[in-house]
Amino acid sequence: MPMKGNLEKWYFENRNFWLDLKIIFLTAWVILFPGSDLHFKVLKGLPPMPEFMLNLG
Repeated sequence: MPMKGNLEKWYFENRNFWLDLKIIFLTAWVILFPGSDLHFKVLKGLPPMPEFMLNLG
């Protein structure tokens, strides 16, 4: 399944108000700190990024 599909499935299975707040906070965080991987620590069970996307940055 493509990365976007995996993310949508993960979000659907984990959706709640607190998750939405975490996503808003993390969006601001990665704007300020683009190299951060905090989203993988905060959002447990997040699907891994494909190898080709890891090498884009």
